[in-house]
Amino acid sequence: MKRRYGKRQQIEEFFKVMRDQLRWQQCSARSEAVQPAHLHLCVLAYCVLAAEAVKKGTTIYKVRRWLYRQEVALQSPLFQPFIRAA
Repeated sequence: MKRRYGKRQQIEEFFKVMRDQLRWQQCSARSEAVQPAHLHLCVLAYCVLAAEAVKKGTTIYKVRRWLYRQEVALQSPLFQPFIRAA
């Protein structure tokens, strides 16, 4: 039972981050082709944040706050998954 609840908690946390932090429900596009692309980029952003959180030994929320405080670089290893997706 504890394992099942633990998995459920991870799933709920995923959707919470997607909704609150990555704004996946706020896609203003009306095209059916663009909405899945927006969702795909949100999932990719989640994966990048999660990997960076594991690497830094912290939470996704702290990584996101840290990223907002950083100067936007023209080249960053965090951009690589997005460049490959494009």
